Amino acid sequence: MNGLSEFFFPSSVAVIGVSADTSAFGTLYLGALLKFGFKGKLYPVNRRGGSVLDLPVYSSLAGIPGDVDLAVISVPGRAVVGALEECLRKGIKTAIVLSAGFGETDIEGRKLEEELAKVVAKGIRVIGPNCHGVYCPRSGLTLVPGSNFPRESGPVALISQSGGFAEMIVLQSRGIGIRYSKVVSYGNALDVGESDLLEFLSEDEDTKIVMAYVEGVKDGRRFLEVVRRTSRVKPVLIWKAGLTDMGRRAAGSHTGSLAGSKFLWETFFAQSGAVEIGSTDDLIDTAIAFLNLPASIGRRVALVTGSGGAGVIGSDACERLKLSMPTLSGEAQHRISSLLPSIGTSVRNPVDLATPRPRTSVLRGVLEAVAGSDEIDVIILGRMFLSAKGPELILGLTNRPEEHSDDLLEVPLAIRNQFGKPVVIVLSEEVTDREMIDFERDRRSVRDYYLSHGIPVYPTLERAVSALAHVVRYRERFG
Repeated sequence: MNGLSEFFFPSSVAVIGVSADTSAFGTLYLGALLKFGFKGKLYPVNRRGGSVLDLPVYSSLAGIPGDVDLAVISVPGRAVVGALEECLRKGIKTAIVLSAGFGETDIEGRKLEEELAKVVAKGIRVIGPNCHGVYCPRSGLTLVPGSNFPRESGPVALISQSGGFAEMIVLQSRGIGIRYSKVVSYGNALDVGESDLLEFLSEDEDTKIVMAYVEGVKDGRRFLEVVRRTSRVKPVLIWKAGLTDMGRRAAGSHTGSLAGSKFLWETFFAQSGAVEIGSTDDLIDTAIAFLNLPASIGRRVALVTGSGGAGVIGSDACERLKLSMPTLSGEAQHRISSLLPSIGTSVRNPVDLATPRPRTSVLRGVLEAVAGSDEIDVIILGRMFLSAKGPELILGLTNRPEEHSDDLLEVPLAIRNQFGKPVVIVLSEEVTDREMIDFERDRRSVRDYYLSHGIPVYPTLERAVSALAHVVRYRERFG
């Protein structure tokens, strides 16, 4: 798998550039590995020797007994060339350069990066410079700082030119059930770049979905071919940043990347089959959809809401993204009409229950009618309280005595299991003031319940429809 395995599963790591200053980047990285639980041998390196974090510090790589699989370098930019030369003499084949100050800065930085390239050509693979490293829960590797990342592995991989973005995505994913097989912050991509990493992940059995944050690419033709090939076997979600004039300038000073034109990237997405992502929320939302929706998903949507406004908003979103909302059959409409008041409701599609707090029997009957319709592939539930606490906290309404608190909560899951049609749920963030934190706590509890049972949950109808549309388009193209 193109010689990258030791970046993810080293049996020994030398951290070059530790110091007694616990806030130094190298020491922070060493501390993160110790706290996270790296399973192999750790060798701190600093020419002054001594000890750090209760480990002996080696004054050089030559003094380390035995082989070293991976070197992580955190020294001033001008010292990196010498550190890589020392790695070659030690026989180390892979290195991560955390240090910055290269092609992303100025002419002198670009010259320094050219010197690094000459060392790399002698036989060492390098991630970086100007990066935050690798996160691989199965081996105990993590980013800087990443000691509090989840220890559990999952089926999603992320490659990111931005180290800060990689950290943010992992932390933002933690509470919504996304777990990662591998995350790589690859920075300036002097040697190992987006195409190498994607090629590795395309063959990685632990990875089922690939996410990427890209500012620029080194070899556009190769990247197109690798993405096209990978997309045939697993979804590739790409957020291409730097498509505006200001964004391109920022990309140049961030990672030294040549961002490319918007037209070029539109062509790339059309030809490659990658899923085009436009924001952090879009990236995470789409990953949730791919993780929880079946490959057989279709584009015919039924929208069941607790208010007319939600039906209008959801309908607009579906039409904009070319999802269809077929009118329900006469039989389904008749069954739904028998359950709802004649005034203030709608039964055609969208279905408006005229209350965000339906009775359990009503919601079950409506969803049975909708899910039983041959015209429908997927159901979206919006603007509805699905727990006993929600109406009490927001509307001041108490639970109905004839209903148990979990009855309503379990209806969408029961419908999904009975009819085999996917359900997507929208749990609106109704309040933002801290006095209502109990409602937000309840909302997250409901969200976690559905996510743990394979039902995707979103805070708005627009985000739900967008994520669904991404999955539908991909599945229609690749199955």
